[in-house]
Amino acid sequence: MIDHITSISPELIIHLSGAYTPTSTTGTVRWNTNYNRLETAGSTNDWYQISGGGASISLAPYVQETLAWAQKKMYEDMQNIQLLEKYPELKHAREQYESVFNLIKSGDDQRKKLEAELSDEIAKNRIKDGQISRLKEENVELNAKLDTWTVIST
Repeated sequence: MIDHITSISPELIIHLSGAYTPTSTTGTVRWNTNYNRLETAGSTNDWYQISGGGASISLAPYVQETLAWAQKKMYEDMQNIQLLEKYPELKHAREQYESVFNLIKSGDDQRKKLEAELSDEIAKNRIKDGQISRLKEENVELNAKLDTWTVIST
C-alpha cells in the first residue's frame, strides 16, 4: 500500500494540501495533512497509518531534456543580450542580419504562396481539359448516333 509520494525530478514539485476527513467507515482512506501520511479507518472509528510502500513520480526523459534545453537557451539569450548592450557594433550587425533574414524568409513565403496558387491553377486547367475531353467524346458519340440514324432513315 502507498503511504507517501515523492518526486524524483527536481522539475516536478508535489504539493498536497487541504485536509479531507471523511466519515470513518471501516476501510475508508484519507491523507492526513498533520502527519503527511495515508490513513485508513478501522472498525473502532480510529484512523491507522498505512505503511509499506511509496510512489515515485518523475517527468519523461524527453520532457527533462526539453526543460534542460530551454534553461540553456534562456541563459544563452541572457548572455547575448548583455553582449549586445555592451558592444553596439554587435547590436548593429545583429539588426542587419535579422533584416536580411526576414527579407529572405518573406521572399520564401511569397514563393511558396505563388507555387500554391500555380498548383491550384494547374488543377483547375486539368479539370477544364478533362471537361473538354469528355465533351469531345460525347460529340463523337452523338455524331455516330446521328450517322446511324441518317443511314436508317434513308
